[in-house]
Amino acid sequence: MAKIRADAKYNFVSPERRTALVGKDFPSWWIFARGRSLGYVKGLTVASWFVRLRLKEGRYRQVRLGEADDVILADGGSILSFDQAYKKGREWCEQRSGEAIPKHLNH
Repeated sequence: MAKIRADAKYNFVSPERRTALVGKDFPSWWIFARGRSLGYVKGLTVASWFVRLRLKEGRYRQVRLGEADDVILADGGSILSFDQAYKKGREWCEQRSGEAIPKHLNH
């Protein structure tokens, strides 16, 4: 697994750090590669992980990965820790890499 910069993960890392985030209707995104982002949204009743991928035509494809482990311990299935969500999100993006902008090229 690629090394994650500590400053990039800021408030996503642990449930304790995520408690400081304000609930909203859309995810806060952390870009882990060009055109690939892990999102966290804290709703009224549940917090969720998302992943999005920028497609070659410029649109994004976004899916919900599962619930965040803010209240209940992560099980690696429907309830995910940051690391589990990051791994699942990277795998999802890799499976769709043919549709996506290349992650290694600069503008």
